[in-house]
Amino acid sequence: MTARIADISSTFVYRRAFSTYGLLAIIFPTRGATQTMDPSVMMQTVIQLARRAWLQGDGQAFATLFGPTGEFIVPGQCWQGPEAILQACQTFMATHQVTAIDIRNVVIQENRAMVEWSWQEVERSSGQVSTAEDAIAIDIQGTHIQRWREYIDTDTKSP
Repeated sequence: MTARIADISSTFVYRRAFSTYGLLAIIFPTRGATQTMDPSVMMQTVIQLARRAWLQGDGQAFATLFGPTGEFIVPGQCWQGPEAILQACQTFMATHQVTAIDIRNVVIQENRAMVEWSWQEVERSSGQVSTAEDAIAIDIQGTHIQRWREYIDTDTKSP
């Protein structure tokens, strides 16, 4: 069973979310609880689920985070909807393995977040290691990602 942001409502209790690679202990909102979920907790959860999906090569887990018209945008390319996003992930993951994602900075404002992370991947056929510094703008609409826009810098290396 894949962890789904679609389970998020305006209240929360502790719930366990599963991915195909193991158990995630995550705070997920569920109807019927008495406290309102802090939007920053939801955004942090989305960011961590996305990070985990890339590190585990789980395109389905990443695509599930998006709504029906959600957009995944990287320089020069845009995919819309979970099926197109899944296909893009599977194509990338067939030739590359993400080996590290270090989150450096997160700024959250209501239903938007800006994430700065360092990314490392290995090309499967050659073993060549590549690194990039990413800035990612994320917009949530309802309970899904509506827009994930990456600004990728492959030239500047972090110390």
